[in-house]
Amino acid sequence: MRSQERSIPLRQNGSAPEAIGEDPYYAARVQHILAPTDLTSEAQQGIDYAVIIAQETGATVTLLHVHDEDTIYRYILGGDNYRDEDTYREKAETALRQLCTHYREKYSAITTCYRVGIPWDEVASAAMEFDSDLIVLSTHNYQWIEHLLNGSDAERMVRRAPCPVLVVPLQE
Repeated sequence: MRSQERSIPLRQNGSAPEAIGEDPYYAARVQHILAPTDLTSEAQQGIDYAVIIAQETGATVTLLHVHDEDTIYRYILGGDNYRDEDTYREKAETALRQLCTHYREKYSAITTCYRVGIPWDEVASAAMEFDSDLIVLSTHNYQWIEHLLNGSDAERMVRRAPCPVLVVPLQE
């Protein structure tokens, strides 16, 4: 990764900004990064980028996993699907903790979050809740990212996102 020096613009009188609030770059500083994941190895490329950015900026990273709540599927099946959902949640939360432990070896300011719902809604809601400055996700062939990146769903998420969204293409 290349290191670039940045020059701080001087005031009209030639003096430098005295307080961080006067720093013209302050508004663009990244303090929280949301990294949605479906817990696959392909999704880790997005997390890799999130961690690299966090190392450079000192930001906190939250690994977010959303269990896609498909209400139509539940309606058609009927019955009690909670047992399967509880089993999924246990496995997903375990995988999320393991992923967090792995990345904490590289960078310590990493947390996790598990949610159930419509992924693009939950990503936007989590970004607002955590006051995220950046959302970083990878693209690969998994169900909810397809929904997210196709047509109006992507537009809805990007419009709802309270911060910039960085989409990392899958490197094979």
